[in-house]
Amino acid sequence: MKGSWRLFRIAGIDVRVHVTFLFVVALFAFEFGQRHGKTGVAFGVAAALSLFACVTLHEFGHSLVARRFGIQVKEIVLLPIGGMARLLGEPKKPLHELLIAVAGPAVNVALAFVFLGLLRVDPAKASDEAFWIGLLSTPTPHALIGWLFLNNLYLAAFNLIPAFPLDGGKVLRAVLWFFVGRDRATRVAVRTAQVLSLGLVLLGILTGPQWTWILLGGLIFFWASQERLSSQASEVLAELSAGEVCNPGAQTLSPGDDLGDALDLILRTAQGSFPVVHGSGLVGVVLREDALAAASRAGLRTPVGALMRRDLPVCPSDAPLALVREQLQLTGRPVVVVEGQRFLGVLSAADVVRISEASARLAAAGIRRPKGSTPPPGRDVSPSQSLP
Repeated sequence: MKGSWRLFRIAGIDVRVHVTFLFVVALFAFEFGQRHGKTGVAFGVAAALSLFACVTLHEFGHSLVARRFGIQVKEIVLLPIGGMARLLGEPKKPLHELLIAVAGPAVNVALAFVFLGLLRVDPAKASDEAFWIGLLSTPTPHALIGWLFLNNLYLAAFNLIPAFPLDGGKVLRAVLWFFVGRDRATRVAVRTAQVLSLGLVLLGILTGPQWTWILLGGLIFFWASQERLSSQASEVLAELSAGEVCNPGAQTLSPGDDLGDALDLILRTAQGSFPVVHGSGLVGVVLREDALAAASRAGLRTPVGALMRRDLPVCPSDAPLALVREQLQLTGRPVVVVEGQRFLGVLSAADVVRISEASARLAAAGIRRPKGSTPPPGRDVSPSQSLP
C-alpha cells in the first residue's frame, strides 16, 4: 500500500504501517500527557504501540486461517482505524469465511484472558467498576495491562458488529451463505450494515452531535456499498477468461525501436504495457512505468531491448480473470496471456481495475456476462524467449 513502511516479515507475511499511524501515537501521547505530564506521554506511546501489536495479532489470526484454506496473504497494513489483512482471494465455502472472520476476534479474547491473568485480579473485584477506575487513574505498568485487557475485549466486541467491513458482517454473510447462497447473503449483509450505519449517524445527531458516531456510520455505509460492488465484480470476473478481455488492437514495439518510440506510444494510447515482437514472435514487454522512469536518465535513443522485461508470468487464455487478478496482486507484475504457443496480449493491474469497474456496473444492471468472443489472432511465443 502506498504511504506505508515495511516493519518486519513473519511466516511469509509482510507487516506494514501506514504513515498516518504516527498521528495515532501522537494523539495518545497528547491525551495521556495532558493528565499525567511526561509520565503520561510515555504511557500514551506505550499504550498506542501495545494496542496496535494486539491489532497485528488480530490480523494474523485472519491471515493464518485464510492460508490454511489455500488463500494467499500479501501483507498486513496497520492504519489509524485498525489493521487490514490483504487476502489474495476469497473463501470458496461459507465455513471457510466463518472461521476466517471469527479468528481475529478470537485472538483478542485470548489476549484479554492473558492480560487478566497477568493482573492477578481477585474475581470479586473484576466486576467492580470502581476497581477499574482506580487502576487506570495512574499511568503504571499494571494500569497498562488492565487497559489492554479492557481494550482487547472492546476490539473483539466491536469487530463482531454485523456490518461490513467488520468481521461481524462477514460472520453474518457466512451464516446466511449456508442457506441462501453467497450472492443473496451478501445483499442481506450489506443492507444490514447500511441500516446500522444510518442508525449510528442518527444516534450521533441526536446525542450531540457526536461526530465520532456520525463519521463511523458514514464510513460503514460507504464500505458496505463497496463490498457489494466488489462482490458483484468478482462474480462477473469469475465468468470471464483472460483471453476474452485481451486487447486485439494493442500497439506493439519492435526490437529496433527506441525509448522515444515507446514514449510516443505512451502519449498516444492508454496502454500500460507494450509487447515487443520480432516477426511473429513475442520477445519481451515494455512497461509504461519503466519507460517513464528511464526518460529522466536515459537518452531517447536507448533501444527498447534495454528496457523490456522477459520474466513476466504467463497464463493460459482460458484462465478465469479472477485468478489473473490474484496473480497480479501477488506479484505486482503484468501477466502475459497465451493460447498454446500464441501470444494474445498483456494484462496489467490497471487493466483489471478498469474491467472490474465495468463489470460491477454491468452486474448492477443485471448483466451477468457480456457476449463472449473468440481470442484474437496472436503471435507465437517460443521457449527460447525465456518466458516462464
